[in-house]
Amino acid sequence: MSGLKKDLRGSECSAYGCKKRKRTAGLRSDSSGSSDEESVVKRKLRRTFHLFPLNEDHKREWILKMHRDNWQPSKSGVICSDHFMERDINRTGQTVRLKNNATPTRFKQFPDHLKKDCLRKMQLTYKTRVRLTAAL
Repeated sequence: MSGLKKDLRGSECSAYGCKKRKRTAGLRSDSSGSSDEESVVKRKLRRTFHLFPLNEDHKREWILKMHRDNWQPSKSGVICSDHFMERDINRTGQTVRLKNNATPTRFKQFPDHLKKDCLRKMQLTYKTRVRLTAAL
């Protein structure tokens, strides 16, 4: 039983409303997703899952973009490639990797209350960054 638990850890995307799982990873059907240009490209490629960054600032930025307040990913928490622009993914080698400083930006199922609250927090974070940079 412990082997089964080990295989299922980090198997579901952590993005709000996303139900993508590792065990069903693979090519997408023509009916999945929207019809925008990025989705059309992604349907032709395998879905991959990526751990959260170890860098705390970068991880915090991911969590803000995901609109998940007061939440921390587990060590095995993952987010699927559907939430990244294809230009942020390096598929040239045997292992698919995210490029440095890649940030998830493609989300579609946020309730209105999360959209408003997170936008306000992102603006405050940006203003704080600008102030800190100006102080240096």
